[in-house]
Amino acid sequence: MTDEAAKKNKKAWSSQTDQPLPEPSFKVHVSALASQALLHLGIFPHPATGETSRNLDQARFVIEMIAMLEIKTAGNLDEAEQAFVSHMVRDLREKLAAAANPS
Repeated sequence: MTDEAAKKNKKAWSSQTDQPLPEPSFKVHVSALASQALLHLGIFPHPATGETSRNLDQARFVIEMIAMLEIKTAGNLDEAEQAFVSHMVRDLREKLAAAANPS
C-alpha cells in the first residue's frame, strides 16, 4: 500500500469511528494482538456485545503468535520494543496459566 493510500484508508476509518488512529508501529501491532488475547481470556468484553467469554485455545494461539513475533524479530527491535514484547508475552502467559488453573 502506498503512503497516499494508507493515509486515505486511515482517514476513512477515522471518520467512521470518530476516533483517531495511532500511527502504525510494532508496539501498536503487539498491543492489538494482546487485546485479542485478553478478549479470549475473558478479561476484556467483546466490543460489539459487551459480553465476556473465554476461549483458552484461541487465547493460547494469539499469545503464541506474539511469542513468535518476539523470536522472529530478535535483533531487529530497539531496546524498548524488545522489552515491551517480552513483557507482554510473559504477562499474557501468566494470565493464561491463571485462567487455565483457577485456584
